[in-house]
Amino acid sequence: MIFCLGFSGALAGLAGLFEVAGPSGQVSIDFNVGYGFTAIIVAFLGRLNPFGIMLAGLLMALTYIGGEIAQSSLGLPSAAIQAFQGMLLFFLLAVDMLTNYRDQIGPQQGDGHEDQHTHPENWRSRVMDHSSN
Repeated sequence: MIFCLGFSGALAGLAGLFEVAGPSGQVSIDFNVGYGFTAIIVAFLGRLNPFGIMLAGLLMALTYIGGEIAQSSLGLPSAAIQAFQGMLLFFLLAVDMLTNYRDQIGPQQGDGHEDQHTHPENWRSRVMDHSSN
């Protein structure tokens, strides 16, 4: 396991070296600093699964390539790519939150069969129970 961690770190460092050095073989000043934000989206979209992360990385690469093409052909600003990626992350987080914390389907209030999970006063305890898991 230690070997795998060291080897993957060496490969990541080598990839970073080539990215920073660029095609000219010199360190450039205008290095892209948005990779951390993109990595968060890729990890979340891939659900921390190696194959999912590969597919999510391809999807994000398509957004970068498509954004550059749209920027050159349609005259979109460069921030449009980042805005699209931010909206993608926001909607993914919203869907994840809504699916994890949705109310259970049960009987309506007032019919005599109220469940403790659907009672509005127990909302706070349900959220606290989910956050401790």
